[in-house]
Amino acid sequence: MLQCLFSIFFQATFKGWIEIMSDAVDITEYDQQPVYNNATGYYLFFVLFIIVGSFFTLNLFIGVIIQNFNMQKKKAGGSLELFMTEDQKKYYQAMKKMVRRTPQKPIPKPKFLVSRWIFKIISNRKFDLFILGMIGLNTLIMCFEHHRQPESMKEAMEIVNKVFIIIFTCEFALKLIGQRWYYFKDPWNVFDCCIVIFSLICWGLEDLITTLPVPPTTVRIVRLFRVGRVLRLVKSARGIRTLLFALIVSLPALFNVALLLFLTAFVYSIVGMSFFGKVAYHAGIDAEFNFETFPRAFIILLQISTSAGWSTVFEGLSNTDPAYCSQEEGTCGNFLWATLFLVSYLIISFMVIINMYIAVILENFSQATEDVQQGLTQDEFDAFYEVWELYDVHARGFIELKHLEEFVERIGPPLGIPRPNRIRLACLAIPICSQDRIFCMDLLDALTRNFLGRLTTENPQQLVEQIEVGRSALQDRALDKSNFVAKAAKEPVVPVSNTYARQQEHFAAFKILYFWRKHRKSGRVDAVASNTLETVKSAL
Repeated sequence: MLQCLFSIFFQATFKGWIEIMSDAVDITEYDQQPVYNNATGYYLFFVLFIIVGSFFTLNLFIGVIIQNFNMQKKKAGGSLELFMTEDQKKYYQAMKKMVRRTPQKPIPKPKFLVSRWIFKIISNRKFDLFILGMIGLNTLIMCFEHHRQPESMKEAMEIVNKVFIIIFTCEFALKLIGQRWYYFKDPWNVFDCCIVIFSLICWGLEDLITTLPVPPTTVRIVRLFRVGRVLRLVKSARGIRTLLFALIVSLPALFNVALLLFLTAFVYSIVGMSFFGKVAYHAGIDAEFNFETFPRAFIILLQISTSAGWSTVFEGLSNTDPAYCSQEEGTCGNFLWATLFLVSYLIISFMVIINMYIAVILENFSQATEDVQQGLTQDEFDAFYEVWELYDVHARGFIELKHLEEFVERIGPPLGIPRPNRIRLACLAIPICSQDRIFCMDLLDALTRNFLGRLTTENPQQLVEQIEVGRSALQDRALDKSNFVAKAAKEPVVPVSNTYARQQEHFAAFKILYFWRKHRKSGRVDAVASNTLETVKSAL
């Protein structure tokens, strides 16, 4: 019975199940010689077990680990999100992204005529699309290189490669002239600069290496740096950036999982050296992979943690054949100890710890994907501030109220609202600060609430009620935003009104003007009413 369970475990880890199945379909009667494919119906048993026992049951480990990982993450994160609705959680996540950036001063235009002309060129969207097309074309051409290519093709590829180096160098020079030292404030520009410098160095080294007795491998390593140009596509590829973001966010947790795997392999290496340090070389145990020393034991256990070759290692550790080992010298293995040792290590490392890697990456990737599907990622908030810099050139954190409608239309979807948007902006009750200005945090918060559907125009009465709730909630969150307000605003933020109240004032003023004109035609307007009207006109 135990041997049967052990054979099933072999099959569940996809190791040696083909050999076991081949022997099983050749069986005949008890104590009779096997016959080739005598019982082919047993194929169905093995196929069903692989589907149910391996593809389904074994993968439940991943589901259980991910579920418990999420539970522990919620406990570690506190109970803040525990009592939130789904809409509130989305808004809370958007608020956390909102405070990661503050208004920045735009790159000032150069004073010299040539530099200003270059600045205008590099700021054009068509220039970026041209460079992106050159990167894609360069990537495509590099794919045509192959082994034993004709000499003429090799020379043509070298010429094309140098042409691309010249193009990217010209891009670097133009941006450096147009943006001056501001060029290095953008991390992507620094990355582009490094790629250009490496390309120029490789160009010089290739010409130098061809005149010196250098091994061909060195030439291939130098040419390998050209692949770095492909990485520039990450700057414009949103999907790739999502994957990289998920990987980068996962690194701290992956380090902890790797540390846990290291500790497990360390303990089992010490145990393996004690029990199997003198086992003779056989099957998966040889001069390189054995338990004679700690480094070799640690390496073989890291290999087994991926379930690679553990069946041959088990065969070597359980070997008791006198033709390969000696009981007197203690070089024979032990079936029971080998089973307990390897099965327990496989369950802990391969089925639990290794699946933790998948759990961590899936959790962060699902979070990043959810942000993209939700439509509000860090890119959207960055785009908001890129347009904001055009209206707030001194990075004070305010724009004038008269530019509000134009600004909201210009930022585009998903946060932007196309014109006519005056009524919609009034419904959002955006606070208006002194001197008729709008604070960036207040506007971004209102546009975020608008996108997430916290306001609706289906029921006007309900809309007004929600506006009042939103205004009170905004006041309640003032303390939470105090640190960000101090960071984003260069002067005190003093709300004096909001867009809803301002629209009410305009409506009331137009009503007064309407009735004044109506009574004026009837001749019932006195001097006091005329003075009142002049005051209203000046206010409008």
